[in-house]
Amino acid sequence: ADDTDGDDGSNLPVGAKVRALFYGEWHDGTIRGVSGDTVEVLWDSEYTMSYIPASDVELKHTESKLLSKLDINSSVCTDPAGLPSKSLTEALRKFQVPGPN
Repeated sequence: ADDTDGDDGSNLPVGAKVRALFYGEWHDGTIRGVSGDTVEVLWDSEYTMSYIPASDVELKHTESKLLSKLDINSSVCTDPAGLPSKSLTEALRKFQVPGPN
């Protein structure tokens, strides 16, 4: 993928929502595991899993990508626990981007 966050899987955390390339098409899913440069993806469209090269997996709407697009300092947008702050949530709402749960 052109804008993948890490070809070796090191920036792809377990539990993250992703888009993954599978037989030439991008599909939504959730990371179930990472082993080296292979990512185990649970697909949103059906209850199956596949092992995908990390280079074919990208995080969906990551905070860092959004912050860079919005030109916002990430330290301003997190509280001491590292959770998104009210200012980040407001910025996401302004640009009509789904915020954190």
